[in-house]
Amino acid sequence: MFSSTIMVRNKRRIYLAFYARTGPRSMIPHVAILSCPKSPDQRHHDTWRFHAMNRPNTNFTTQQEWQYDATTTYTRTTRMTALVLLGKTESSGEQLNEILSRVEMVQDDPSWSCKEWACSAIEVSEPSYAKYDSLCSARS
Repeated sequence: MFSSTIMVRNKRRIYLAFYARTGPRSMIPHVAILSCPKSPDQRHHDTWRFHAMNRPNTNFTTQQEWQYDATTTYTRTTRMTALVLLGKTESSGEQLNEILSRVEMVQDDPSWSCKEWACSAIEVSEPSYAKYDSLCSARS
């Protein structure tokens, strides 16, 4: 999914991105997957961010609902704390969105988080990224 055997120059890069949070969970980073050009232009929204977000919802035992979100954005933001390059892809943001939107959102489980979603998305999308299992094995 993320890689290809055909040699194409300037493939989009796939990153695991970590963002600073505020509030009571400020020590636990928000985790997302980014797809961006090799040399992103900070004047344009040419990066796709894919992630799971929790929203208040009293219909759930945990009082929150996890929702998938995909949007174009700037590559670097002030809240981004780290990027881990996972690989390259020829897939467009729209194509990645089609695949990643199918990754399961676990509801009513207080131990499930955006990190769980990102790790599941990596596993489903590109099994060869198993070398990054240490990032996902200590899931919290």
